Amino acid sequence: MPPADIDRWSTQIPDEVVRGIGALLAAPSAHDIPDCHWRTIVADTLAFVDSGQAAHSFALGWTAADLFGCDALAPWHRLDRAGLMLLVGGREIVEITGADAALRHQDGSVLRFRRVQTPPHPPVGMLWHLLPKHLRPGVGPAP
Repeated sequence: MPPADIDRWSTQIPDEVVRGIGALLAAPSAHDIPDCHWRTIVADTLAFVDSGQAAHSFALGWTAADLFGCDALAPWHRLDRAGLMLLVGGREIVEITGADAALRHQDGSVLRFRRVQTPPHPPVGMLWHLLPKHLRPGVGPAP
């Protein structure tokens, strides 16, 4: 279910992404992503948008594919095509620049994920394209 303050962040990120995130928050699972990881991805996504970091990332030039992209055929196994939300893994995002994101693990260690511009077309899809058809938002073709 979308957060109560969806209006606050929905004006700061693209409409397609707002609809996609809304679908993610309502979906119990996604194709080819283990359920335990799916719950973490959804929680990470919610924290990301609620904190204002999604809007900040778009302002720095990150694209929807950079943040929410995945391999359309093997999203959990092709992490070379993964957007940031697949990589957070429950860590805290402590910094985002135009070039990378710093993620702090519970033990205090910091991992830096360098932004590799993800192509916005197949075989890269968006996380919301992995949802069952009846839950997918109307945000363009699914791969």
